[in-house]
Amino acid sequence: GLKNVSVSIANDNKKTIITVEDNGIGRSASTKKTKGTGRGLVLINDMIVLNKKINGTDILLYYTDLFSEDGNPSGTIVKVEIV
Repeated sequence: GLKNVSVSIANDNKKTIITVEDNGIGRSASTKKTKGTGRGLVLINDMIVLNKKINGTDILLYYTDLFSEDGNPSGTIVKVEIV
């Protein structure tokens, strides 16, 4: 079916919240299909630590795996909070 990605940005109580949602195959299935280096999350965490040192702000990441009513993966929501 048609694949969608939505991005929203909001400010709430002195923090910025960026939400990215897709209706893809999900993180688990994606990991099985992709032949990446596996360094993506390590690099993101390194950037978060560096940002804290330079800017003094925290960046929090939240991942939510989405499932259809019959239990099949139906996408992912990633929320980034910059505090």
